Amino acid sequence: MTEFFNKMTSILAGAVVLLVGGALAGLGLGVLALLAMGGMIALGLGLLAAPFVTKLAEEEIAKADAQTI
Repeated sequence: MTEFFNKMTSILAGAVVLLVGGALAGLGLGVLALLAMGGMIALGLGLLAAPFVTKLAEEEIAKADAQTI
């Protein structure tokens, strides 16, 4: 009977370890996906803002060149 309880507790402990490991792996992948999505959003905003930032920079360079002449 003692051997039966030892086997059952061993099986239960192994199952708990597998479940906890799976849950933590899922959380880790979720965090990585969230970070990747944030990076993609930042990249998209940068691509959308690039023409406007470039235009402002060109205007500032033109003003600086006009002042130095």
